[in-house]
Amino acid sequence: MKKILIAGIGNGSLGLELLKCLLIDTEYLIYGTDSNPNASGFWNKSFKKTFVTGSGNNSEYLNDILEFAKTEKIEFVVPGSEVTNKIIT
Repeated sequence: MKKILIAGIGNGSLGLELLKCLLIDTEYLIYGTDSNPNASGFWNKSFKKTFVTGSGNNSEYLNDILEFAKTEKIEFVVPGSEVTNKIIT
């Protein structure tokens, strides 16, 4: 199974819509992250695992994502928000 991390799983985010699309195919283990500890995605049981990162405006943000991806052996990181997209790309 492929491991995918959606970075940005907040309220009404693209990340949660991406989750719905990826759930159609059962070949994925989907992980999620957000800088807001109250993001709605943290309560979504469809994620294999979730974690809180540093702020999207913080230099630790990308390091947090990369460290989690390395630890969990994530194959793909998908930005789930405009802010995350700018940081990752």
